[in-house]
Amino acid sequence: MRYLKLISLFFLIFSSYSCSSYKLFGNLKSSNKQALVNSYPEDYVEHLTLQGKTYLTSPETKIYKLSKENKAYFKSIYKKIVENNELILPQKGNLEVKIIQSDIPFYFSLPGAKFFFSRGLLKNYIKNEGVLVACFSYEILKSLRLLYPKKVTFPKGYIRTEEMLSLTRLPLKARVELHKWAFNILKRSNFDPYGYLIWLQIQNKNPLDFSFQHGHNSRMIREEYSLKNYILKEVGYLKKRQLVEKNSSREFYSLIRSLTKS
Repeated sequence: MRYLKLISLFFLIFSSYSCSSYKLFGNLKSSNKQALVNSYPEDYVEHLTLQGKTYLTSPETKIYKLSKENKAYFKSIYKKIVENNELILPQKGNLEVKIIQSDIPFYFSLPGAKFFFSRGLLKNYIKNEGVLVACFSYEILKSLRLLYPKKVTFPKGYIRTEEMLSLTRLPLKARVELHKWAFNILKRSNFDPYGYLIWLQIQNKNPLDFSFQHGHNSRMIREEYSLKNYILKEVGYLKKRQLVEKNSSREFYSLIRSLTKS
């Protein structure tokens, strides 16, 4: 599939400018470099964008209004990740973060730096800043690299959350590769990359709660196992002290406090 090939190619490019301990593959061939400049079909990007607009105006979609401070906080995370990974994360469109009024934990993105998180996800499962950044980084990769399955739906005037998740959900092999990418871009951005492993573990410990996000055929255990193997191979033995949660910023706690207000 196109997006899976793109992931592999982008991962190759990433390894070429990462530190020596992250050299995953050999040098790129010129043909692979040329393939990177091929754009994703504009008609499908437009299709996904229109679906996002329909989703936001659907009767079941209720938006929680973020304060200027909270918007600036998301922007600061986004900017730090993108600026430290400019070769593989070209900025496309203005950043938009939407918080959906729902107790069900879910998250997804659309092309053009458009990101969606449920209020229930942030309130109940994002307990520290490292986990928030980890979740955000995965969707930044998808949005800026246009890594989406090609699923076309017919317009019907509204679209539910489960349909949006289905439209943007990648297959297992693609997710496994993206987890490695996310680990690396966090490291390059001076965020704690092991926060990403913690994020996968949180979802694995709450499989029923995240079944809405990942679908009934979720294989999150395999995804966590694959990332652990990657870390062991490329980084070395993972000590327990490396998984200690770091202190979160004042801006993070301000965001969570605003979301937990009745």
